[in-house]
Amino acid sequence: MWCTLPRLRLRAVVRFWTALSLGVLPIWASACGYIGLDLRQETDSTGSGGLGGATDLGGADQGGGSDQGPGGIDQGGASDGSGGEDGGNCQEGEFGDPVLLSDLAVEGPKWAPSVTLDGLLLLFAVGTAFGEQIYQSARQDHNEPFGPAEAVKELNTHDYQGTPFINAAGTRVYYFVQSSPDQTTRQLWLAERKDRKSKFSVVRELSELNAEGRDHLPWLSTDERLIYFTSTRAQDNYTADIWTAAREKVSEPFSAPKAVGGLFALLALDDGSPSLSPDGLTLYFTSNRTSTYEIWSAERPLDSEEFGAPRLDSTLNSLFNETNARLAPDGRTLYFTSDRSGSNELWVSERLCSP
Repeated sequence: MWCTLPRLRLRAVVRFWTALSLGVLPIWASACGYIGLDLRQETDSTGSGGLGGATDLGGADQGGGSDQGPGGIDQGGASDGSGGEDGGNCQEGEFGDPVLLSDLAVEGPKWAPSVTLDGLLLLFAVGTAFGEQIYQSARQDHNEPFGPAEAVKELNTHDYQGTPFINAAGTRVYYFVQSSPDQTTRQLWLAERKDRKSKFSVVRELSELNAEGRDHLPWLSTDERLIYFTSTRAQDNYTADIWTAAREKVSEPFSAPKAVGGLFALLALDDGSPSLSPDGLTLYFTSNRTSTYEIWSAERPLDSEEFGAPRLDSTLNSLFNETNARLAPDGRTLYFTSDRSGSNELWVSERLCSP
């Protein structure tokens, strides 16, 4: 019977019993800053933080509303003009083989890539000797790779700040600030600037979203009225779930966050790094429900309903950890972190246009 199990399920069973025998099942991964013990290799614990994991999500309302509600419109479906073939549907095709972002010229583990609507500005976090800091890289054209990155110094005012999400225009960035050295408390913050040539100057905490524990890895709709993020608030800081909140206007505070329903799995410890497709009907996230962290997706027929059973994309995942996945606003480009090369680096995959 065991020989007929799929590769991922067999690996999950083996690692489940290994973790059980070691007595570390509730905290089994530390990759990318996740609380616990990584059974494969030792990694930097200053990463993008514990995705922490799934519990009974209870079918909570996801706050997406109708197609006219927050996040239900203006999701940024425009193509960035890169990849695929002309005339095809590039939001429906399968993802192609991931490509390493090899020209960033920054030493250290990298996490949480995020790009602007035009695909020309990239923000991400780097583990440095001074803690986790936010970096950016720009390019002039989609046919060019992202070049050498530089620290966003005005944001790096604490020992740990990371998992940045840049808005469509590149004028606002949502990120976490860590207020405790043991990584048990992370809070969502917002920084603003006039334009891309200016420095971020207006910085404030998004206090209406934060709770005890680790709140991080935000993703927002293009109109910034809908937010999804990762939080350990319901799990005693050992595991985390995906949460969401909405608002009517960008100038207003978000509503009270609610857990996203429909993703429950018996052995899921960590669900996080959420991002939505432009139509709001597909959720991309990372989870260790097969023991290593991998990229999953779940679909729903309407944005007012729960997501269905998640599925893996074999093209995106490897035998190693894939974390911090974020779908770009164009709906066809997925950026993520993977340690498949031996360290946590940034990768990108583009959809192959379907006929």
